Amino acid sequence: MTNDSRAPDNDHDTGAEPTAEENREIDSIMRIYIADGDPREAYSLINDQLNTIHTRATAILTVVGAVVTVTGFSGRLIAATLPAAQALVITGLFLSMTAGAITLIRVMHVRWISTYMYLPPRQWLLVAIRRRNNKTRAIRLAASVLVVGLTLYAIAISLLLVNPHGADMLGARLN
Repeated sequence: MTNDSRAPDNDHDTGAEPTAEENREIDSIMRIYIADGDPREAYSLINDQLNTIHTRATAILTVVGAVVTVTGFSGRLIAATLPAAQALVITGLFLSMTAGAITLIRVMHVRWISTYMYLPPRQWLLVAIRRRNNKTRAIRLAASVLVVGLTLYAIAISLLLVNPHGADMLGARLN
C-alpha cells in the first residue's frame, strides 16, 4: 500500500484486502505477463478487457436510442391500443432509459488506467481489476434492466398487433 497523495479514489480504493479471486487473477497476470518485469502486456490485457466492456456499453446505448426513436414515432399509436399497452410502453421506455443511465454513469465514465501506473504492478493490477469488475457488474445490471424493458415494450407492441382497431380510435380522438 502507498501513502501517496495520488492514491486511487474511494470508488476504486485498494484499501480493502484483495479477495482470494483477485489474488489468483493478479498472481496469474504477474506470472504470465509481467514475469520479465515489464508491465506493458498486462496493461494491454486490462485495456482490451475495458474496451470490450465499452463496446458492449455502446451496444446497449444504441438499443436504448432505438427504443426512444420508435417511441417517438409509434409510442402514441401503441399506447392508444389499450390501457395495458399504455402502461407497458411507458414502463418499457422508463426501464430502457434507466439501462441507458446506468450505462452512461457507471460504465462509460472515463478514468484512464494509466493514472494508476505509478503504483507497484501488483497494486496497479488490483485497482484495474476492481475497476473492470465494477464496470462488468454495471453492464450486467444495465443489460438485465434493458431486457425487462424491451420485453414489456414487445408485449405492448403485441397488444397493438392483436388489437389493431384499438389504435384506430386514436385517429378518431385526434380529429
